[in-house]
Amino acid sequence: EGFSARNRLLLWVVVGALLVVAIGSLLVILPWLPAEDEVDKLIDQGKTRYARGDLAEARATFLKVIERDAKQGLAYNYIGVIAQQEKRFDEAEAYFKTGIEVDPLTSANHYNLSLLYFQLGRYDEAESEIVEAMRLIAPKSQYLLLYADIAGKRKLGSAEIVRRQIGRAHV
Repeated sequence: EGFSARNRLLLWVVVGALLVVAIGSLLVILPWLPAEDEVDKLIDQGKTRYARGDLAEARATFLKVIERDAKQGLAYNYIGVIAQQEKRFDEAEAYFKTGIEVDPLTSANHYNLSLLYFQLGRYDEAESEIVEAMRLIAPKSQYLLLYADIAGKRKLGSAEIVRRQIGRAHV
């Protein structure tokens, strides 16, 4: 009611001009931003190939992910798992550790590094990694089961396990 027809028209012209400027700015900026959709699609393709058992193609796909965005901790995790399955343990360890460095909040690299250490009989390191994985994510049964296996191999009693967990919870 307070705006005349002329003022409403001017308002729409100004808003339209601002939208054109904003869209133009985005078109200039967007090519310089990481192509997140492309990376997400590659991650999905890699997961599908891994699930089908096509490890070579899955590995190649996750390497492409890392080329486009080196901070994708999940890609390092999958490559590490593939290397572990192929019994290339040093390579698997390196990928899990790199995944932890670039994305310290992804628990999967800690979990799978713990599995690797457990497989290799390196129980102290396995315990350290599974505890970190559990700290990062709400406990899942697979994490707890692996920790129980590690504790069993290390011959830890339940009181010692609880003491360790309570001690870490306050750090």
